[in-house]
Amino acid sequence: MDWHCYKADVSPIALPEYNRWLDDFDTEKYAAFDMWHGAESEYDDYRTVAQQSESDRRLQNDEDFFCIGKHIERDDLGKQDVAKWIAETVEDLLPLYEACHGK
Repeated sequence: MDWHCYKADVSPIALPEYNRWLDDFDTEKYAAFDMWHGAESEYDDYRTVAQQSESDRRLQNDEDFFCIGKHIERDDLGKQDVAKWIAETVEDLLPLYEACHGK
């Protein structure tokens, strides 16, 4: 899940609404997910939620946001049902998406 700054003008929500998913964030449920600041390179090696402290998960300023997701390591590609993995990941992220939209 990611905030796309370049699409902000046409987004149905603004950045403060997007950041609502952090309000009741369940660190245990998302422990295996990678989480990173939007300003970090998309090619960085991200730490999982379990590897982060609470202070790591604080917004740094009014324009800051986090991305959250999972990655499959290159050596693990083809070792699992990718369609199932994607569907399960999207389902796991659904409560965060709904929080952004006030549902």
